[in-house]
Amino acid sequence: MIESISRNVPPLPPDFSLNEFSILKTLGERNNSGLTHRLMVVRIDSPLIRDAFESGEITLTAGTNFTRNGLIIQLNGSPAKISEFVKSIREQVAIRRISTNVIKPQVSNSDLDELEKKVLLTAYSNGYYQSPKKTSMRQLANLLDMSKSSVSNHLSSAESRLIEKYLHGP
Repeated sequence: MIESISRNVPPLPPDFSLNEFSILKTLGERNNSGLTHRLMVVRIDSPLIRDAFESGEITLTAGTNFTRNGLIIQLNGSPAKISEFVKSIREQVAIRRISTNVIKPQVSNSDLDELEKKVLLTAYSNGYYQSPKKTSMRQLANLLDMSKSSVSNHLSSAESRLIEKYLHGP
């Protein structure tokens, strides 16, 4: 499953395909701050891409997006595994741009900012950290009027800061 995020763009038809990616079904659609979010089931016919994700060492994250111009992939994994994946995929697919975001704990300032506190408190109070989870990233995004990727990034940053503070003190 992936999410398509667009502004004033009609949905892609269910039979739309681009190279080795095909839309099988649109599961849902919601509007948030002028953006239309569509959750879609896609088929990836590339063995290279399928194999990279089967091991679980690289995962797709919130923010992966399928557009008429191509596929935007946000990955989570070790830098070495992601580099290996990018190197092998470059042999088969044109890559326009690569950007990185490494989340590092901030030792000198382990206090959470107001937005991180708000996102973390909302996640906690809605059962995100219970097992099984009582809410999803999508539900948190709706509650906070944010994108899933923003909620994910704020939670990750807050968790990193709290873990750093716990392990190494203030």
